[in-house]
Amino acid sequence: MNANGSRKLRDCLGLDLGRAKRSHAQLTLLMCDLDNFKLINDSFGHLAGDAVLQQVAAINEQLVRSSHFAGRYGGEEFIVALPETGLHDAAGIAQLSVDHIAGPGMDELDGRQVIASVGAAMWDGQESLSELIQKADSAHYNAKQPGKYRVVSAS
Repeated sequence: MNANGSRKLRDCLGLDLGRAKRSHAQLTLLMCDLDNFKLINDSFGHLAGDAVLQQVAAINEQLVRSSHFAGRYGGEEFIVALPETGLHDAAGIAQLSVDHIAGPGMDELDGRQVIASVGAAMWDGQESLSELIQKADSAHYNAKQPGKYRVVSAS
């Protein structure tokens, strides 16, 4: 991710966290990672990989309310901020994302499916933005460990 994209992402997430702090509201982050993405680039080329990333970004944006933020975190990772959303509801949104991403095969991949793993983490009321992102990232790694194509919530 370039510096401008990273700054915009951090700014948006920082605003969401600031609002949650002021209003004592829930805030949950989803960290979505495309499984075996290197294989997509290696098998179909980087243009196809870029098209897949654009389609996944569009899917994530369509699944969230206008008050939510969805953006590319880096590489094949995406982050979704869900203000005023608890962990249970966020896990439901994460599962919808996983299901939609794996929906009909993508044309760029000769009809093959793309699968994703998602970690969900809810702000504990004290964590910094970096700590919350790390918690969501750890949950997403836990989703990948036993077989991918899953949603795991941080405890």
